[in-house]
Amino acid sequence: MINHESGKPDFLFRGEIAGLIDGAKVHLSLSHDAGIASAMVVVER
Repeated sequence: MINHESGKPDFLFRGEIAGLIDGAKVHLSLSHDAGIASAMVVVER
């Protein structure tokens, strides 16, 4: 994970995973409340 200057989180894939993900859309949803955090990732081909 990296953060853009705007604060937007983004993925930085390297190595074998970068080749597998190439051309796919990757979506990220982050949420937190009352000490509980969750993340959901969806990969579209």
